Amino acid sequence: MLMSALFRLFRFVSLLVLTAMAAQAAFPRITSYTPVRGAPGTVVTITGQNFSGLTDVLFGNTKAAVQTASASQLRVIVPGDALSGPISVYTTGGQDSTQLLTIPNFQVAPRITDFYREFGPDGEPVIPAKALTGDRIYIRGANFDDPNRPADPDYGLAVFVNGVRATQGAVTSPANIQFIVPAGAGTGPITITNFAGSVVSAQLLYFQPVITAYTARAASGDTINIYGNNFTGVSSVRIGALDAASFTVKSATNIQAVVPANAVNGAIGITAPGGAFITTTAFQVLPLITGFTPANGDVGTVVTINGSALTGTTSVRFGGVSTLLFTNLSATQITARVPSGAASGPISVVTANGTNSSSATFYLAPAILSFNPVQGPPGTVVRITGRNLTETTALALGTNSVPNFTVDSNTQITFTVPPGLKTGTLAVSGPGGSAESSTTFRVTGNEPTITGFSPNFGAIGTQVTVTGARLASVTNVTFGGVKAVFSVPNGTDLVALVPAGAVTGRITVTSADGSTTSASDFYLGTNADLRTTLTVNENPPVAYGPLTCVWRLTNLGPVPSTNTIGKLVLPAGLTYFDATVNRPFTLTGNELQLTAGVLEPGETIILSLRTLVGAPGLISLQASVTNRITDNNLGNNSVTLPLNAQPPRLFIEPLPSGQLLLTWSAAGTNYVAERQTELGGATWETVSGNPGNDGATLQLTIPVTQEREYLRLRPHGSP
Repeated sequence: MLMSALFRLFRFVSLLVLTAMAAQAAFPRITSYTPVRGAPGTVVTITGQNFSGLTDVLFGNTKAAVQTASASQLRVIVPGDALSGPISVYTTGGQDSTQLLTIPNFQVAPRITDFYREFGPDGEPVIPAKALTGDRIYIRGANFDDPNRPADPDYGLAVFVNGVRATQGAVTSPANIQFIVPAGAGTGPITITNFAGSVVSAQLLYFQPVITAYTARAASGDTINIYGNNFTGVSSVRIGALDAASFTVKSATNIQAVVPANAVNGAIGITAPGGAFITTTAFQVLPLITGFTPANGDVGTVVTINGSALTGTTSVRFGGVSTLLFTNLSATQITARVPSGAASGPISVVTANGTNSSSATFYLAPAILSFNPVQGPPGTVVRITGRNLTETTALALGTNSVPNFTVDSNTQITFTVPPGLKTGTLAVSGPGGSAESSTTFRVTGNEPTITGFSPNFGAIGTQVTVTGARLASVTNVTFGGVKAVFSVPNGTDLVALVPAGAVTGRITVTSADGSTTSASDFYLGTNADLRTTLTVNENPPVAYGPLTCVWRLTNLGPVPSTNTIGKLVLPAGLTYFDATVNRPFTLTGNELQLTAGVLEPGETIILSLRTLVGAPGLISLQASVTNRITDNNLGNNSVTLPLNAQPPRLFIEPLPSGQLLLTWSAAGTNYVAERQTELGGATWETVSGNPGNDGATLQLTIPVTQEREYLRLRPHGSP
């Protein structure tokens, strides 16, 4: 305090002397300034007197830029390299500083030049520095103290390592600080703060990197994540024995690295300015399929699979179906045979490390097994059945594509036959290849047609005219399957010669659009062979009962019979009821005549005749047939059927009701039932009631009145 008073007295005396000596150049005087601390660039306002004739303003020994100036106030900017200390003002009248004020020194924010932990062999500090918790670090810079508190240089000071505050440290000079690395700190900058401001070092303090976790399995080319601490500045990443294909330090705790080609199982290692770290566990390299050839094939195809980490492959799958036939040639190649049941899909390989599937699809070759229907006109819906049809991209019928089709499933395709297409095989194609049906689908409507032919019978060499439509395109004519020589005078007529070896059968014409067969046979030969037969439903017939006679007329061929007439003579003792037949007939007396007309080879006419048999005895039916065509076998043109009518038989059946059911094998209404108690008696008693008639039998139910009696059926009018 004494020194301060003396200094003020000296200053006052000096001012009096100077005032007396130079009244026109007044001595400057600083009375205050604000703010009293700040970073470079801060604008400081200096208040005082006699600032006119200003020449310089210094912060310590560093000249400051003047923003504004008047006789009583200056606004100046703290220079970038200023040091904490007094502010000095220079004018033409003299010089004054803040040393005599209450706060004599302006405190400038701290600056960091560099820092280090140790010295190298050359005696120079080792920069960049690396450290561990508890290490002592030395910082060089400026403005680390508060010059207004010389006894407490650490006042307001704080040191942080990557955000973690150091609790042990000291300012050894305005330009030097030393501190102990705090627990929990990691690689990052050092920050120093005091009441004047703060500064973050451009230099980093590096710590030992540590890996705490990582993606355990991946394939070559995959990106894996590595987690831990102090990754800042990492310069290399190794996966197994190889450098990572590339890596990116995403943060101080995360690195993303790409697994290199041909990587093998092994530890992960990283190198950073703070040191190196290698994991104690091994990274597992997943198998990787990079390609395969061929790209498609059928069951049994051998496929070569290329990739990496394929050693020790235990399974190969095609579309999820495993094959037992594969060979692990090397770490980069496998050969495998496509198994039965495989489907289009990715190829997968399995090793002890894991599974990988190809990004590309292996396509199974398609196959057409059948289609239904096998023919039809445009508009017909056709269903194709096969295998590996899912990927079908094109469908063709013959040489024309089918624009619209639906893949219903892996085994079925549906399409509608479009107009304008012709007969041909069906073909499908897709990424798996193509397949063609073994048979053709016939597009109907374009094929030749047969409306008739003449004559319809003849010998070898006979000229036959076939009529129809679209005959101009015919390329083949057959008679009963035997190829014939032919000519086509126009589109509606065709002339063919009956070929040697031909047999009775249909005529077929064929063109590129299909074939058509005649509706009827061409008969080989010039003669007919008629046969007539007679059968009855009961032989021997029952007298007085119904009898059904079946008369058959058959042409055994080989040519049609024309003007065919059949005759059936009914004997006395048969009464005609009716006849059923699909041809006209007449009945004159006891002769029935049938007009059959044309009777084709193999054709049979059946006449069903209902009659009633008369009294018991011998009777016979006679039938014959004639025609205009030569018949070389006349022995079967007539037939006689002898019959012996038997008396009707009586059947007696007791009923639960105490009655008897009487049944006669006869029909008609000219019968009466009679009874007597003693056989051979003089009289018979008529049984009341009329017998029921179902056309084949007579039935009568009677009560039982005697312990013993005899029954008979007697025609009316007979004794």
